[in-house]
Amino acid sequence: MRLPNWLSLSSSDLAIDHVLQVNGLVELPYDVLVSGIFRAQSGFHFSRQPAAGVLVDPDGDSSVNGIDVDAGRNAFTASPFVNLDMRFSKRFRIGGRVTAEALLEFRAPQ
Repeated sequence: MRLPNWLSLSSSDLAIDHVLQVNGLVELPYDVLVSGIFRAQSGFHFSRQPAAGVLVDPDGDSSVNGIDVDAGRNAFTASPFVNLDMRFSKRFRIGGRVTAEALLEFRAPQ
């Protein structure tokens, strides 16, 4: 069944309006490596649920969903998201062809 235009016009569930992502790797003296990923993005779109106990069949096909059709599908936007992942590593040479690596990783969310 085809939905009325006013029900099907909205942002995608996976749409993110703005994304900035930067990554890099720096090799320091003594075989120390520092790498990181920085990501900042606008909030994702979501739909409001209808009031408790109110089930609406917007297109008349006898199936209901948890979307408040009065507000519109994906009419709301979540808060922006900022994330920084960092990794520090140190390589240790053991003999001629063998190396070991110690890692320290952390994530600093918003």
